[in-house]
Amino acid sequence: MKRSFIFIAIAIILSGCESLDKSECEAGQWYDIGYNDAINGKGAWRIRNHTKACASYKITPDSEQYNAGHRQGTIAFCTPQRAFNRGKYNEGQHGNCPVSQFPHMGPAYNEGYQIYREKAALEQQIKEIEHDMTYIVDDIEALVAENEKSQELIDQGVKSLATATPEQRNIIYTQEHLLNRTIKNNQKEIDRLYLEKRPYEADIQRLRSEINLLNSTPMPLHLNR
Repeated sequence: MKRSFIFIAIAIILSGCESLDKSECEAGQWYDIGYNDAINGKGAWRIRNHTKACASYKITPDSEQYNAGHRQGTIAFCTPQRAFNRGKYNEGQHGNCPVSQFPHMGPAYNEGYQIYREKAALEQQIKEIEHDMTYIVDDIEALVAENEKSQELIDQGVKSLATATPEQRNIIYTQEHLLNRTIKNNQKEIDRLYLEKRPYEADIQRLRSEINLLNSTPMPLHLNR
């Protein structure tokens, strides 16, 4: 059973390496295949996968045509806009677009990366505010839980009044009075804590708006020349 599972896994891996089917190999549109590989961010090494796939049909790719298409596709793929976007989301320089070959990529990437750094700083501020706000939220939750428990005790006391003795009723009424006072005092503190929390929430909302604004920042026009 274990051996058959291994064979299935190997078959899946090998099938993933077969990049083209028979009709694509027979069509022989190697320039287009090279171009499409490049425009999808795949390196020229991809032809090795195609060679292996087409070998099953005794067809050999035209590497000259493939490489010519791949060069043109790389030019279309390696644009300043793509470099800017990759920098803005900290995705790193694309391996198929070396700065030595595409010097316009470096400045565009750096411009985008500067935006990423500004966003990272804002996100760090949000984390710090959320950390500070945690203590307020914890206090609110604790007071709410205490009030819920107090209300349960009051409800239990009310249910037991029908069968309680006069002395027991006095104890129940006294306990109810104390619990209601606790609930009232806790609610005042909860309201105060919610007011204390508002400035933190406003700061977080403001910082997130700044991040959204940075995300929508277009690439400067001079980088596209």
